[in-house]
Amino acid sequence: ATDESIEHIVVKKSVEKVSALRGLFNLFVVFKEVNTGKVPIIELATESFLYKKFLWRFSKEIVEWQLNRLIKKYKPVLLHLHVVYGFGKEAVAIKKKWGIPFVISEHMAPFPFEWIADKQGLITEPMQEAAAIVAVSSAQAKQINTFTGVNPIVIPNVVNEEEFFYREQQQKTSSGLQLVLAGIYDSRKGADYLLHVLPAFLKKYPDTILHLVGETKPERMAVLQQIIKEESVEQAVVFHGTLTAAGLCKLYQQCDFYVCASDWESFGLTMLEALFAGLPVLSTNCGGVLEFISEENGLLIPNDRKEET
Repeated sequence: ATDESIEHIVVKKSVEKVSALRGLFNLFVVFKEVNTGKVPIIELATESFLYKKFLWRFSKEIVEWQLNRLIKKYKPVLLHLHVVYGFGKEAVAIKKKWGIPFVISEHMAPFPFEWIADKQGLITEPMQEAAAIVAVSSAQAKQINTFTGVNPIVIPNVVNEEEFFYREQQQKTSSGLQLVLAGIYDSRKGADYLLHVLPAFLKKYPDTILHLVGETKPERMAVLQQIIKEESVEQAVVFHGTLTAAGLCKLYQQCDFYVCASDWESFGLTMLEALFAGLPVLSTNCGGVLEFISEENGLLIPNDRKEET
């Protein structure tokens, strides 16, 4: 998007509920457009009351109608799918109808996505029809190739070194360890596991604090709070919510280790950002982290924990 000679437009499906009026307005009149200062973002109102109550059975036709209107208006020469899931089938239809090629920069993993019923239509065919596919790690590229037969180009994620930088840690004022995890609090990302094993850290280092950075839905937070209560670690866990890059870098510089107990990471950008801030990483051997974690900057632990833990 830094190439100002080309017009870039972001299209996404809505994630927040909107009124029935807004849903109709979006469907038949104009789209809601938000300008972030970099690129305009057009949101398809697929979460309106009207849509959820009556129009959901026509979701395929509605999205096709909206995309056709966008294509006629903006006349794009290339489509870029940030990930394949969500617009993959639509991208294939647009290519066949309008002759517009598309590329995919994939970062979701692991493949295949178990929760998707129509893997052929939503994943495999779009991957095979794409003009190019970019994976963020060799581990992810291997999974994509195994599942779809396509060989992606590997371009690792990068860190903004102006936002994440090294600074000598100040002298510790506590005998406990300061641990941090940033990201989504999904069980597959290991948040539950870390809370369950936190008492073991507390036996060795009584003043240990686990810092959790990110946001989640209320029902998911309730699950985490219940684990915290069951393990009696209320005083050892701090939720920070969403932090700016500057705030996250500052927190990294105050901690001893970044900890990750994830089942799988397509890359693990937050861990690389922690390394840039001078924070060593303790992580499960979970795929993409092999791109940058070595004996010099971290410790990889065999990923043999069971899903239920």
